[in-house]
Amino acid sequence: MSVEAAHAFISRWSQASPSEHAALTLAQQIRDRVTAILIEHGGSSLPRVTATIGVATSPPESRSADLESLAESRNRQGKAAGKNRVISE
Repeated sequence: MSVEAAHAFISRWSQASPSEHAALTLAQQIRDRVTAILIEHGGSSLPRVTATIGVATSPPESRSADLESLAESRNRQGKAAGKNRVISE
């Protein structure tokens, strides 16, 4: 899946009010696919790419919550905790 196709999919999916479990599952699948990418340059493998993803859904968060800011905050928490993880709380 190209980056553009993935972005379009996530944008459509995020408007469908998925369950928290579905959002966590998708985030983990994305993280797993990113970490599986092997990049080679000049005959050498480059260090693996990792992904830290913050997840926020409504529910369980209130509808008045700024979900984008909450997800970004969780993303920062994940990076501070060592990166390459999915954070939902």
